Amino acid sequence: MSRHANKGCHALWLYTPPASYEVELVDCPSPEVGQVDGGSSSEHKYHHGMRLSHVVSNDRITAPDHFQDVRCISFEFECSAPSWSPGDCAFIRPQNLAPNVDLFLRLMNWESIADKTLRIDPKPGVHRQSHLPQKTTLRHLATHFFDIMGVPRRSFFEMVAHFSTDEDEREKCCEFASAEGQDDLHDYCTRPRRSLLEVLADFASIRDIPLDYIFDVFPAIRPRYFSISSDYSHQTGRAVLTVGIVDYQTKIRTRRRGVCTSWLAKLSPGSPVHLNVTKGTMKLPPDPDVPIIMVGPGTGIAAFIAFIENRIEHESRVIADNMQDVVGVDNVLFFGSRYKDKDFLYGKQLLEWQDKGYLRLFTAFSRDQEEKIYVQHRIVQNAKYLWSLIQDRRAMIFVSGNANRMPDDVRRAFARVFVEQGKMSEQEAIDELRMMERTRQYQEECWY
Repeated sequence: MSRHANKGCHALWLYTPPASYEVELVDCPSPEVGQVDGGSSSEHKYHHGMRLSHVVSNDRITAPDHFQDVRCISFEFECSAPSWSPGDCAFIRPQNLAPNVDLFLRLMNWESIADKTLRIDPKPGVHRQSHLPQKTTLRHLATHFFDIMGVPRRSFFEMVAHFSTDEDEREKCCEFASAEGQDDLHDYCTRPRRSLLEVLADFASIRDIPLDYIFDVFPAIRPRYFSISSDYSHQTGRAVLTVGIVDYQTKIRTRRRGVCTSWLAKLSPGSPVHLNVTKGTMKLPPDPDVPIIMVGPGTGIAAFIAFIENRIEHESRVIADNMQDVVGVDNVLFFGSRYKDKDFLYGKQLLEWQDKGYLRLFTAFSRDQEEKIYVQHRIVQNAKYLWSLIQDRRAMIFVSGNANRMPDDVRRAFARVFVEQGKMSEQEAIDELRMMERTRQYQEECWY
């Protein structure tokens, strides 16, 4: 460690900031602790802004031998369902799995008090977090509140340095908390996605944390957001989510698994889940006759299932009112995955909609032939058709999926359509796409 970092550590260690909460073990019967999870019936159904639902179905929609487990999970609300529009999202506050909770309690030497009642009171000037109960247990906090599987940030090491009883480990924490130590922190934590639980296993001396400081040391679990794959008018009261289960390997031998998706994957029908809905970033045109061009490879298709259901619902009403034959509207979808037989998400439903004239489907299965084919290739191949929709009928474009390379590749593909079919220069095509973004004719919802 550098001399400057050592001086900074000494200064840091001399001053311990005040705790945000007063946390006290109290002698309280277990029924009162049970109210932590909801209290009265009405509180249980509306839990700190979240609504109680239960799992109706939890089905894998990729082949059993495919490396990626993708789930279609359906939820039904216990009481009146919130309304949503195509493109909106559900947010869920996940739970940590029991084996990880047990290990956390053991590492913190809290096993003997894990199920005893804690009274939690914020200090003056501190706003209680909305989903933090006044009375609870350490096990409940470790399950529902603390992000024990997240990657610790600089602030975590800055706080635990105050409580380390080992000089070497305290200095290492100070180094990770310093500006000079950020490269080392990246190598130790961020790059291998090392969890807080694994850090506690490495640093034996930072486990003696006073209860008053647990909310200053351990970050809270953040809600996770998922596009809703069902239209409210089509499946009233039932929210369907398309969830890719996060499971991968880094240079650490322990596999990395997503906290929320691992928990969701294990839920069986009837399991209670608190969730709610919020506005998404994509929104259908108010005029249902405006064509839509959807680009949704992989789980990017999630919101577009709701889009298509909504458009079908509208067209069915028009047909019923006018007693006309099905004429179809321009709902265009570009879907991509690796293999048609392994990860063609909602393939049976999409093909059925195509056969009925509700959808024009273009697929790109990248590994089904020697030369890899992606959605951007299909866009360029159908440039003339797409240009007619965009130029003549002001079609809207929606792009959803992984934000790694796909959005830029798709944008370049549409720019090429404008160059080839619209006789624009490359700069004019770029400017046109920017204008479409500003007017919301081109919308993206992508994530890492």
